[in-house]
Amino acid sequence: MKTRYSTIRKKTFLLLSILTVSIIFVALFSYFKLYVIKNSFNLLYEKRIFPVIKLEELNSIYSSDIKKTLQELQKGNISLSDAEESISHYKDLSQTYWKICKKNLRDDSGEESLVDSYLFGDLSCSSMGEEGIKEDLIDGAELKSKEIFQLLTQVFLLYDEGDIEKANELINKIYIQIDSLKNIFSQLINYNLECISLLKKRIYTIYDSISVWMLLFTIFIVFISIWFSGRIMKNIECMAKRAEEVATQKDRELQNLRRELEERIQKEVKKSRDKDQIMFQQARLAAMGEMIGNIAHQWRQPLNALTILIQSFATKQMMGTLSDEFVESQVEKGLAIANSMSQTLDDFRNFFKPNRKKELFSIKNAVMHAYNFFKPIGDKEGIEVNIECVKDIQIMGYQNAFTQVMLNLFNNAKDNFVERKIVDRRISIKIERKTTPMPIAFIIFTDTGGGIDERIIDRIFEPYFTTKHQSAGTGIGLYMTKQIIEMQMEGKIIVKNVTKRFDNNNLYRGAQFIIAIPIK
Repeated sequence: MKTRYSTIRKKTFLLLSILTVSIIFVALFSYFKLYVIKNSFNLLYEKRIFPVIKLEELNSIYSSDIKKTLQELQKGNISLSDAEESISHYKDLSQTYWKICKKNLRDDSGEESLVDSYLFGDLSCSSMGEEGIKEDLIDGAELKSKEIFQLLTQVFLLYDEGDIEKANELINKIYIQIDSLKNIFSQLINYNLECISLLKKRIYTIYDSISVWMLLFTIFIVFISIWFSGRIMKNIECMAKRAEEVATQKDRELQNLRRELEERIQKEVKKSRDKDQIMFQQARLAAMGEMIGNIAHQWRQPLNALTILIQSFATKQMMGTLSDEFVESQVEKGLAIANSMSQTLDDFRNFFKPNRKKELFSIKNAVMHAYNFFKPIGDKEGIEVNIECVKDIQIMGYQNAFTQVMLNLFNNAKDNFVERKIVDRRISIKIERKTTPMPIAFIIFTDTGGGIDERIIDRIFEPYFTTKHQSAGTGIGLYMTKQIIEMQMEGKIIVKNVTKRFDNNNLYRGAQFIIAIPIK
């Protein structure tokens, strides 16, 4: 297996090396191709098209400008001095243009690069076999130009002497010379156009030749790549078959292992659910114990009132002052006390009634409901509670479960006050709403109990973790609080130690629980 893998690696490396070198070669060859074509186009313009343009301008000077000046002189539309000045200007201009044309026409050097000559032979314009004709045309153009300006000088002398008739005869000769010169210019232009055609053929030859070489090289590389790919694919197929056999065996082992893990997971999940159910039940029973204590404390005063009310009947009867009005009044008071005690029992029963589906409820009402349960014990322990809610917030969830969360926080703060013997016992609850980045309801619960030990603050939400004596706490109240907020209401609860100024304007150190619940 390792030998085959090593062979595949070597062949793959060789294939990639060939492809890399081929790509570099093609890139360099393409650059060379573009360079040759660019060089040929530059020569095409600089050596051939530019002289053609200048020859056309020379032709225009002689055939149009000089002729027109002489015709205007014959008609008397311009003076002799103006004509001489114009002809002098045209002479200078034509001589300048002619020097440029003559230099480019006679200079064929540079049209053949060393690479061009080696690959494609001599393709310069001098190879056309018409070098002598070109020189004759250049010499003839120079001679005609000199004759024309000599005749023009004689014409101006005759005009100055007043011999107009003879001057006009010379002007006619000048017209003939200009036509002859125009014919020479046309032949030179045709010569350059033939050179342009030859250069175009050279460009096409270069392009076609390089394209053929690149095509042949590409076919060769494709063939080599296919051959190497075939060899690699055969080795890969052998390895794939072997890997498939190994994978099948491993798959069987994994299937067996998966079944065993699923069985174990199901057992552990069942154990975890049973444990959570027991913990929930313990939390409910613990809360129920707290509630029964609250109810007992809350009923004590109404029971005393009922006792006094019943005794009043005996007293009135003994004194002989028992009247129907008194009986009716006392019965009404007794019924009011009994209704109040019955309402307390209804609240207790509703609190422990499980919510089967989520409902929209008021956070403020749920907090107040929990506070009403806690108030008798809170008043007994001297705990002052301040609830701040600028605007009520409605959220979707389980109201009884949320009420239990708040009751857990109340009881946790009360136990801490008692355990640490805190003198100034205060609880602040702030309800607020924030809309960024999304609508969220915040319930901030702060006490003056001195805070939580930093060494254990990260563990207080763990099940069965408690700082109280074993007889005073089970360690599941805050764990159930976190489960209700995060699992049932899709919120978040955190705790931290803070220093806060309360409504009496004093600073206190205490624990702060922050509950965040999304508003849907």
